[in-house]
Amino acid sequence: MFNDENGFSLKNPFGTKLNYNLYIIVLTKNSFKRKIHSIYNLLGSISIYTIAISPRPYILGCVKVGYRSLDNVERQIYEISKEYLKKKSLFSLVNLIDYVNKRTKYNSDVNKNKIELVVKSLIKKKLILPGTRLIKQELLENPTRKKIYETIKEEPGINMTELMKIENLGSNQVVWHLSFLVKFECIRSREFGNQKAYYSHRSNPNKDELYFYLRNDKVKQIIDALEEINDIIKPTNLKTVLGMNYKTIKKYLDILCDLGVVRKEKDEKGYYFNKNLLQE
Repeated sequence: MFNDENGFSLKNPFGTKLNYNLYIIVLTKNSFKRKIHSIYNLLGSISIYTIAISPRPYILGCVKVGYRSLDNVERQIYEISKEYLKKKSLFSLVNLIDYVNKRTKYNSDVNKNKIELVVKSLIKKKLILPGTRLIKQELLENPTRKKIYETIKEEPGINMTELMKIENLGSNQVVWHLSFLVKFECIRSREFGNQKAYYSHRSNPNKDELYFYLRNDKVKQIIDALEEINDIIKPTNLKTVLGMNYKTIKKYLDILCDLGVVRKEKDEKGYYFNKNLLQE
């Protein structure tokens, strides 16, 4: 069991006999903060998990499947495949199977059919990929690529321009590293209008739009104002408070309503911050 200062508890309730790692995060009500930026930081910090919130307590979990989930035969074939990939700049499925078959001809537990099934399974798990000599275990050995990956995990919804600025890289470099991270399913992308946002592959797709808009400076200003006012307010009054264009305010208020961050009071035609966002 692991407990951190924010109230997270992390444990494997089934012991160590499983061939994969299952972690359950239990987040108590006391660890939630009202401020929307804290909500963003909270969700962003656990973006590698598939999030499913239940009423009591709030449970968030993820199953990690990778190299450690392989049995002995699969690991042997995987290690031989790594040797093959170091010798070849590219590989074909047929040649790889033949190579592994020759290396395992004295192993009674392995035959060509078994090798083919395992290699296809390794490809399906994105541990190896046709058309590249790179394997998933070595993917993040590149320090620049690792930094980009870590940034995307910590900053869900980030776009390429922001990555270029943060990492001080040119567009071609960022595109090249992103392409490998996408191929190996470490990250994924989603388009909002003319912008493409990037997320950890294990993050909850249902939160994509929320993450994307919480990165918007105008959205942050609107949320801060609603929280500080702590009452129903009309867009016209919010325009006076923020000095922002009315149409811009109305546009983002409607988006935040759809995302459940704010609520609309129909009778008074006003909006207010949804304090119960995390309790629903």
